[in-house]
Amino acid sequence: MLSSAEILLYLILGSAVLLTGKLAIDGVYPLAAGLALALAGYGYLVRWGGRPIEKRLFSPPRP
Repeated sequence: MLSSAEILLYLILGSAVLLTGKLAIDGVYPLAAGLALALAGYGYLVRWGGRPIEKRLFSPPRP
């Protein structure tokens, strides 16, 4: 079962993804691109954050 903090995090991330799509459809490309880069950066930090670059490159991702 998800905790309330995890549910809130998923709602925020989902709304950011939907907002990015809406901005791209409406033609506000710079803002949509910035938000997409921020989401990609967040995903990168969640997956590989906190480890030295050589360990990030030469070891499998954390589970």
